[in-house]
Amino acid sequence: PLPPLGGGEGARQRGEGAQPARGARMRRMKRPAESTPACLTDPELTRFSQLTGPEKQAIRDALLDLQQECCAYCERAIGRDRDDGHIEHLWRQKDYPELEVQWSNLFFSCMDPRTCGKSKDGRLVDMKDPVTRRATNEQVLAPDRVDVDHFLRFLDDGAVVVRDGLDADDAARAATTLELFNLNSDTLVTGRRKAIGLLVSVLDSVAALGPEITLTFAEQQRAKLAHAVHATAIRQFLTAVIGSP
Repeated sequence: PLPPLGGGEGARQRGEGAQPARGARMRRMKRPAESTPACLTDPELTRFSQLTGPEKQAIRDALLDLQQECCAYCERAIGRDRDDGHIEHLWRQKDYPELEVQWSNLFFSCMDPRTCGKSKDGRLVDMKDPVTRRATNEQVLAPDRVDVDHFLRFLDDGAVVVRDGLDADDAARAATTLELFNLNSDTLVTGRRKAIGLLVSVLDSVAALGPEITLTFAEQQRAKLAHAVHATAIRQFLTAVIGSP
């Protein structure tokens, strides 16, 4: 099985010194064993290239169901057509052929060439030393095996930073993830900032009805984030507004 890519137990400190609330956690992709597409259980299957078109579509559909129709990394909405995204190997096929058809190594990524899966692979390819490349790849945070909120803090201005208070290993893994996936690209930062700005405008309007109604509204919005674009940034912002998990 794919080695665990976790690091650190629970959440430690936020950038401002407070413990991160449970409600602020990044949407964690849950991958139950029964979600494995039937085609990946074939003992004769050893290479990804052996899969047929319909089998790859079944994998795409299964991943999108688990990821709630969002990119596993940037959390932008993603469609089900072949050109809307690609099946992404968290650990590169060329460096880890033994993981080519392992369900736990597959995610669905958007097609943005500047971010997410394509950015990660492009940056790794530029690393000519295979030992360095593999060591770097193995630092990447896996959305279904770690509490990403423990590692990353999403700011109100749309940026993402490494949380303060992490030990050296966890801080390095967080920084590597931000860099490889380019999660602070101008497009992503702008998108998150706009999403939060829109919510601020709505909250300002609701605020005229009183603090209790504003708080209730914020809690209701946080509970509806399952399929929201940029859900983590919005969730962390709302948790700061609410002031509790």
